[in-house]
Amino acid sequence: ACGLEYAVNSIAMPMIGGTTSWVGPLIGAILLGLLQQLATDTISSAVNLLIVGLMLVAFVIVAPNGIVGLVQEFLRRAGVHTRSIAIIIIAAYLFLGGIGGIIWSLKLTMGSGLVVFILAALCIAAAYGLLVLEAWGLWLGIFLFAISIPIAPAELLLGGVSTMVMLQIAIGIVVAWFLLRADVKLLYRQHKVAAS
Repeated sequence: ACGLEYAVNSIAMPMIGGTTSWVGPLIGAILLGLLQQLATDTISSAVNLLIVGLMLVAFVIVAPNGIVGLVQEFLRRAGVHTRSIAIIIIAAYLFLGGIGGIIWSLKLTMGSGLVVFILAALCIAAAYGLLVLEAWGLWLGIFLFAISIPIAPAELLLGGVSTMVMLQIAIGIVVAWFLLRADVKLLYRQHKVAAS
């Protein structure tokens, strides 16, 4: 009665979202549902099982407690502050943009697809680095948002004024400024000292 896709999804959703609370499977279900729909609309439904399998393997290796466990550990180490919530939002933005970018890169030609794939993978790495309080994650995030600022005007020249491009410029400036704040850098520096 149930196909392989349903069986894999039912295992992947709580593993990706996290099994430590009821919110984890819900987050996993929403995330996988959105990604599978994006993959179906962008490429084809044939890659859905591949995407779920790769994400499942990645989360089991990198974040065995899922997204919720990763966020809970971050809040335990960084404390619950407005700054911490902002970093979680930035990490989520990078993660979702990275996953979407990887899916989109599969549709592009080899040259541009490879560039998009590399940038998308860097976004996912930066999101993870931010949440595990690694200084390289902070600097990679700053770098990615900083390079998005000059890339957006190039898009304006090619396609004219667009609200999305203007929003991309604003997000790049605000997030780069936030990540460069002294209190944010101090958080990552303190963790580095505590770890050694």
